[in-house]
Amino acid sequence: MSNNGYAKDIDLREQVLDTDPQSVISKDNVVLVVDVILYYQIIDPIKASYEIANVTDLIGRLTQTTLRSVIGEMELDDTLASGDTIIARLQTVLDEASDPWKVKVFVLSYLKLIHQRTLRMLWSLNYLQSVKDVLMY
Repeated sequence: MSNNGYAKDIDLREQVLDTDPQSVISKDNVVLVVDVILYYQIIDPIKASYEIANVTDLIGRLTQTTLRSVIGEMELDDTLASGDTIIARLQTVLDEASDPWKVKVFVLSYLKLIHQRTLRMLWSLNYLQSVKDVLMY
């Protein structure tokens, strides 16, 4: 319990959700590392509390699953040229899924796709400590 006696305090301000970078496979079997940053805001704290157990975990997992699905339907060239399309499809899925919980999710227009071979080369040259190092550029 929180200090005020309620089971859980809910912050109604916009929150940032930085998902972990993940490997995804394109339709032509190329491995990419994808990172996306989201904002979410709880509109109705009662529904957000009783409809789902953990808002951030569910949004993160839904985002990862959707990215794998969307990019898995596209070839490498299409994924590299269609960042806006990927974001739009992700936004649509998140809107539909989060509406019953009364949580609004905003996909930040930041999506980096990095080819797996590039990552291996940078690691082998000791330029990187982690995937996050690449995503910062």
